[in-house]
Amino acid sequence: MNWGGLQSHQTIRWAVAYGLFGAPRSGASIAFALAALSITGNPATGATALAAMTTAQLVGALPIARLVTPEVLLWLGCACASSAAISGIEVGAVSLAMGFNLQAGYGAIFTGSLCAASLVGSMGNGLLNKPYSKQQVAAMFLSIIIGMALILQNSFGLSILGCALVGICAPSLGIHYSLQLNRLVTPEMRAEVFSALKISTSFGTILASATLGSTSVTLTLTASMWMLACALVAILSKDFIIGRRLTETRLSGGAGLATAPALTAGRRSERNDR
Repeated sequence: MNWGGLQSHQTIRWAVAYGLFGAPRSGASIAFALAALSITGNPATGATALAAMTTAQLVGALPIARLVTPEVLLWLGCACASSAAISGIEVGAVSLAMGFNLQAGYGAIFTGSLCAASLVGSMGNGLLNKPYSKQQVAAMFLSIIIGMALILQNSFGLSILGCALVGICAPSLGIHYSLQLNRLVTPEMRAEVFSALKISTSFGTILASATLGSTSVTLTLTASMWMLACALVAILSKDFIIGRRLTETRLSGGAGLATAPALTAGRRSERNDR
């Protein structure tokens, strides 16, 4: 990235604008939970309002999104799983705090730990400034799964540690998804595929919010863990599946090339007979 002149100034402006754009969404989970607590006595019902708001965002992104290729769908599914895990923590923060016999406002500790760790992870990714390997991506998935498991433990300290573990890996995975999608599509399709990425993350938020609103924070986080596990298995098996398809394509192409000389020779023989 060129940090000099007008390009640097424009980059900083877009970065600040993007950060401010996400500010209302970041506080919505706590705000809805506190409002639901004062009205219904159950903070989990605030997840329903958050699901409705996110559904509106999803509908707004639908008109410019179309069906994409299989590997693109893989990364969109991974983004959905990651979003469900993060949203499960954000939306369930008040419920987590009350589970430790704390006041509802202490739910901000969980989201604060998540956001602070995300900031550290983003800074680390900026310093690294290179794409991640498959092994590194798998390690980050495992770290988030472990973090989710720690949050489910009956320990306030372990829960905070789990939030930090999830937060520090989430930005790097988000960047990895974007880089992979950017690599897989043509420039003309990038607007559509990033719209599909927004739809996937919104759908993950809707799943987490709807699950929390109808069940419990424990079940919501457990379901998110299984989604992450399925995404990890898909990533690890991706190379095997694609490699097998390439092998089959090469074999079929090789067979076609092998028969080409025979066909040519046959045609020449027909001409000679004539």
